[in-house]
Amino acid sequence: MHYNLSDVDSIANHFLLSLRDKTLQTDRQRFRRNMQRLGSVMAYEVSKKLGYRQTSVETPLGRTRMQDGFIIVSINGEQVRNIQELSRLLSTLEDSTVQVQGIYPGSDGTYTYPLTLGDE
Repeated sequence: MHYNLSDVDSIANHFLLSLRDKTLQTDRQRFRRNMQRLGSVMAYEVSKKLGYRQTSVETPLGRTRMQDGFIIVSINGEQVRNIQELSRLLSTLEDSTVQVQGIYPGSDGTYTYPLTLGDE
């Protein structure tokens, strides 16, 4: 399959124009940065044309009673405000069992789910 990015409006065209402009090619750092950006954007554009299929994956969260919409507010009592904090907390755990506390929008109270990480 051939996919011509010049046939569609895309930010990739802007980066490609910058790469081809001889006045901008004198800045090596900008050239490298635009090459990286172009590669990322092209991969994204091509991925929109790929065929995907739905797959079921079993995760540690899937083994709990946790329902869709659950908002994690703390791990083992340590507050979680964003995905970076969640990732940091999970990466520094010494025990494979954690207590995940959170809320469901529209519900009163907090809920706690014990969660075992790692292979079982």
